[in-house]
Amino acid sequence: MKKNIVSLVPEDSMNGAEFFLNSFLSEAQKQNYAVSVFFLKKHKHNLWSKEKELNFTNSKTEKFGILPLIKNLLYSNSRNSDLIITSHFHLNILVSVLAKLRVITPNRIVFRESSIWLRRVKGIKLSLYKTLYRMFYLNCDLLICQTEEMKEVLLSEIPELVNVKIKVLRNPINYDEVKNKIKLTQFRGDKLIVAAGRLHPIKGFDILIESFHKLIENDERLRSLKLLILGEGTERDKLEILVKKLKLEDNVHLYGYSKYPFKYFEKAELCVVSSIKEGFPNVLHQMMVNNSNVLSTRCAEGIESINGLLTCKPNSVEELYLLMKKALERSDFEKENSSTEFAEYTKKNSIENYFKRVMAEINF
Repeated sequence: MKKNIVSLVPEDSMNGAEFFLNSFLSEAQKQNYAVSVFFLKKHKHNLWSKEKELNFTNSKTEKFGILPLIKNLLYSNSRNSDLIITSHFHLNILVSVLAKLRVITPNRIVFRESSIWLRRVKGIKLSLYKTLYRMFYLNCDLLICQTEEMKEVLLSEIPELVNVKIKVLRNPINYDEVKNKIKLTQFRGDKLIVAAGRLHPIKGFDILIESFHKLIENDERLRSLKLLILGEGTERDKLEILVKKLKLEDNVHLYGYSKYPFKYFEKAELCVVSSIKEGFPNVLHQMMVNNSNVLSTRCAEGIESINGLLTCKPNSVEELYLLMKKALERSDFEKENSSTEFAEYTKKNSIENYFKRVMAEINF
């Protein structure tokens, strides 16, 4: 009988944590594990493989999806799973609560941190987060941090976590899932700079737009360039106002959510990660697989050590502008060198190696 791996996920989107879990579970299937996924919300995006057992609620919101999700767990064989893995703070808490109450009885529990939460909240909310960590993170078998910084912050703020097995595992790359296989039909005659992510202040898209404005204003040869931002979110209105203010309506496209962003990464003259602070941006790996001309702000520990990648400090219009200018002037030889470096990085950080490491850490 196959061993069963279960995961709880907010919705069937492909944001960073969801993309990680989908890749991890796909690799589990390749290794002959049975996989079950339980979503808080109703079926919407149709992005997860039908080969997995997918369990949805009828809820439009995560809050009202909690009880239906628990009901789905209770009426399935997954409550007694061999392994349960989650990567969202609130779902890590939920798994811990359900395990303490014996609603679920997994043999192993793995939590993955998706962000440095204790650096993103303040005041009463910070105190609440610390309390939740102390109450509900101590019963996992493995806590995965994406960077050393993430681990150091947790241990400095929550000393009790010294009793938990914490391992730093760099985000994996699922080459087969992110390598472009689709021909681009839009923007075929355009030269593109491409960015992607939720339209959220932490992503620094306002900085990117201002840097792009400076780039094309200072060099008339670049005025036919287009900036394509893939993603949706709460900052759309503010970003649209900024685009109009800078008179960039013909050059900047807030494209919205793309089910398959990799074709745009491959087409781009340059791919950009402009984030101010991240756990580690999965989109950076996706860009590196599909393009040899990639730049990123140093929004997460470890980015500066990736060979072939151009980097600058975050939250700086001037630095991002100068680096974009430099990137667009790179020679084919320089980009070929980056491509070689990216290929080596991808091989080293493959999803296969990552999966084996996690299984070894929990003696599975």
